[in-house]
Amino acid sequence: MRDVSSANSTISQVPLTWCGRSFIYTRNNKGPKIELCGTPIKITENTNGILRTFPGIVNMLNKSCACIRCTTTFSEAVLLRMKDEPSSLTSVSTNHPLEQFILLAKGAKGSACAELIKQVLEAPGVHVFGELLEMPNIQELETGQYATHFKTLNLFAYGTYKDYLENKSDYLELTQVQCKKLQHLTIATLATQEKCIPYSVLLKELDIKNVRDLEDLIIEAIYADIIHGKLDQECKRVEVDVALGRDARLEDAAAIADVLADWCNACEAVLSSVDRHIQRANHRKQCAIRHQQAIDQEILYIKKSQKTQGENEESASAGGSESRSAPKKNSSKGKGARGIFWQKTT
Repeated sequence: MRDVSSANSTISQVPLTWCGRSFIYTRNNKGPKIELCGTPIKITENTNGILRTFPGIVNMLNKSCACIRCTTTFSEAVLLRMKDEPSSLTSVSTNHPLEQFILLAKGAKGSACAELIKQVLEAPGVHVFGELLEMPNIQELETGQYATHFKTLNLFAYGTYKDYLENKSDYLELTQVQCKKLQHLTIATLATQEKCIPYSVLLKELDIKNVRDLEDLIIEAIYADIIHGKLDQECKRVEVDVALGRDARLEDAAAIADVLADWCNACEAVLSSVDRHIQRANHRKQCAIRHQQAIDQEILYIKKSQKTQGENEESASAGGSESRSAPKKNSSKGKGARGIFWQKTT
């Protein structure tokens, strides 16, 4: 933060960065000003710390939190946390798309909450609503003139498109974007019940008249990360690998616990089976090692036997050759005597 003081005015500037965009918050004796990429954004501020920016878009704020948001220009919300003075600001990042709406809802009441519900139902990337639904000021809407807003938020958190069609009078009239989001959430709910969803079930649950529109909706759901899977056009079904997890009601806790218990039991069974296979494999390994050692010992014994036998044969053959070589010398001498004898006779 850079402060420049003069005799007549005090200027306070805070550079901010949000989602790759640069903002500069300036406050002097003329009041606060925010610049987005060099373009000034008009701000009015009253004594209660409520900022109003962008005509037609009013953000209900208190002294500890301020938010500047324009849905027509950019979708990200810029959160400015105010400490001792409005000029002392730091930016707060939000990782989850719903978080910005939760922060906005903390200082909202009545009509502001109702308007916030409409925004969150249409906001891209927001598919879970439980945290917002549990906020006390949102719970206050359950009775009164904004009860339909509360019921509609509850529908998006836990219900399906078929629930909306059966009780349209209980809910807000949905826009095309909101209808498509509720249909996507319905697909996620059906995916938790069965991994291969027939087209016939989807056509009925989503109130779609032809297969082409259904497949387009499913493809959009896949690109939106609602589900991961593939279309089986030959068998006319959707094969779901992974589906988005939706909000869970408190009364669903027992069923969820049963599912988790079954999963734990299945894991224990798998681990027991793996242990048995490991023990069997280790036993076979030891048997194979002992068998190989026996073969190696047998081979070594055979080699030693052959070596000993070869040495015996060599020594035996050496002794026989010496005994045969002596008579040969005597016979040669006899032959020589006989030769001399005949020579003399001649």
